[in-house]
Amino acid sequence: MSTENMKISLSSAITNAVMNKKPLVIVEGKDDLGIYCELINGIDEHFNIKPIEYFKDCSPGCKEIERQITEINSIYPTGHKAYSFFKGIVDRDTKYFRGELLARDGILYLDSYSFESEFVSESSIIDTVKLLTAASHEQLNIKLSQKLLDLINEQFTDFYYIALEALKNSVIDGYQGLVGFSDGYEQMLNDPNMKEALKNKRTDLDIFASSMNIAPNGIISMKSYCKGKWHLRYFLSSVQNLISGIHAYCGSDLSSCPYCEVGEHQKCLYKPAIKINIEHVIKTVKSNLNNANLDYIKFEIGKMKS
Repeated sequence: MSTENMKISLSSAITNAVMNKKPLVIVEGKDDLGIYCELINGIDEHFNIKPIEYFKDCSPGCKEIERQITEINSIYPTGHKAYSFFKGIVDRDTKYFRGELLARDGILYLDSYSFESEFVSESSIIDTVKLLTAASHEQLNIKLSQKLLDLINEQFTDFYYIALEALKNSVIDGYQGLVGFSDGYEQMLNDPNMKEALKNKRTDLDIFASSMNIAPNGIISMKSYCKGKWHLRYFLSSVQNLISGIHAYCGSDLSSCPYCEVGEHQKCLYKPAIKINIEHVIKTVKSNLNNANLDYIKFEIGKMKS
């Protein structure tokens, strides 16, 4: 028997959810599954959480969830009790800007581009500094997170315009952008010729941003329009790079550490203590759900409790 024949359809799974009074939560794929299992089981273990490709004739991804739930909407009318027992969680990505968000019962769109975007937070800054330095609880405070956030916001302009160019490439039909969200952003950020080419587009990109109600209000404000994986990687890479110099602010902009208080500045607790690649930093930050603003998802899912 093929693995496909061993699967059940989504409609059958929804029927089972209603009969067994065990709500079903559908996510896009394996990258999302662990996060949502931890988040939702933190509400109640009475939920059944599955990736969309778990079901018969389904492939991974948000488009598949939208397609399947559109079919379910053709089976059950609005207000049917079935909608109290399932929810498909879908990344917002560029759909909002393209006018492609579907008004379908059973779909829960994220408020941000993707769930990675929700980890771009002051709490993630603290977690990263804790991971990479010897700073203690007394130093890991709002003064630290705000200082690093200010430093990132002083230098994020190039990344902002890269994200705008990629968004425009996705939203405007026929536009040939210098970069798209399917690419990486690093080459555009580091190649002088590409940076210059993008700089020449800034006026047009400002007009585009205004038409989309987007403004350069800081790195955290990019959650709705920047690809989540880009956003989180740039954010945490920036924190990691800035850590090499933040000891200079010990005792002034930052809470003083005990070594600097007695003049032993070479032992400052804000100095990097270990070297870790960015992938490990990202994994560590994402392993702590307290670093993300996911309360609205918990609220919506919690309403399905039987």
